[in-house]
Parts: sequence; structure tokens; C-alpha cells
Amino acid sequence: MSQHLNVDFKIRLPAELKEKIRNSATAHNRTMTADIVARLEQSFIPHLDDFPATFDFVGELDERVKKLERDMDTTMEHVGLIEPDPPD
Repeated sequence: MSQHLNVDFKIRLPAELKEKIRNSATAHNRTMTADIVARLEQSFIPHLDDFPATFDFVGELDERVKKLERDMDTTMEHVGLIEPDPPD
């Protein structure tokens, strides 16, 4: 955190949460304020889990690509550019 904070913000926390913040700050070698700011900033970064529709879309695209690859192989076999795969 390279910029100077110029806003005071008082908050009441359960003692157990304050202790968790203190332990985390110590573990990360930073102040409690810096630890809280880092955690808050991290919470505003979008994650892929926040976009379930994206996963559906990617899955649909993957299926389309696989179908196109199969169709391309079939076409290339038909015109004699590649040999058909031997049966299993």
C-alpha cells in the first residue's frame, strides 16, 4: 500500500474477529489497517465464480469446437487428405 490513507473510519468488531485480523497482519508483516485494506481490495476483484453464465458459454463453445473438429476430420477423410482412424 503505497499511498497515504487520509480517511478515518471507525468500526466495531467482535473481539474474535479483531484477533484474527491481528494474527493475519502479523503473519503478513503488515499493520492491521493494511491487512484490512488488502482484504477489502481483494473482495472487489471479480472472480470467475461470479460469472456462472460464462462457464455455460465456454462449455457450449467447447462442444462446438469438438463438433467442428469431427466434421473437419470427416471431410478430410472423404476427400482423401487423411486416412480414416482404424476401428477400436
